Amino acid sequence: MIEKPDFTGLRATYINCTLNRSPDRSHSQGVIDRSVAIMEANGVGVDQIRAVDHDIATGLRQPAHGLGRRFPPRQRQPGVPLTGRDSRLRGGRHMIVVTDNRSANRFEARDGETLAGFAQYARTSELLAFVHTEVDPAFEGRGVGSSLAREGIASAQAEGLRVLAVCPFIAGWLARHPELAHLEYRAPSKVTD
Repeated sequence: MIEKPDFTGLRATYINCTLNRSPDRSHSQGVIDRSVAIMEANGVGVDQIRAVDHDIATGLRQPAHGLGRRFPPRQRQPGVPLTGRDSRLRGGRHMIVVTDNRSANRFEARDGETLAGFAQYARTSELLAFVHTEVDPAFEGRGVGSSLAREGIASAQAEGLRVLAVCPFIAGWLARHPELAHLEYRAPSKVTD
């Protein structure tokens, strides 16, 4: 008889960064759901993170895809927040959803209705300046800060903006991702010699 491996204490984190052009379920989420079921059947703990653009989550198309046109209205289901995604998963698990809350000038990470963290920013026509990132202590160590950084910088890149990392956390995250160095804002030099 083959002995079953002991996965006690092992955790898996799935990050779904597929940004659909509609609030509907992505194909990659289906693959993640199947993988999660296998992990759980083998005793592995699972966390899920999905980065969602605020415009997509609220049903407003991104400017590059048709300014101001809205997706068809969605039917609100009882207990499901109007974020374009059901944050409740099988077995009572939750996933972190990151949105760009432009009215508050910050990216927000939520676990259902609970604010897990945020990255405050100032936006200009040239750049996205990250000024402060904060994660609720109850969510530390779960990748919330990195998800905020990843989504914020991806948003800047999609909009053709440079990133100014005033916030030490975002600056540190960018330093660990040299493939994104081309997005960092550098003031033009005035040296003439």
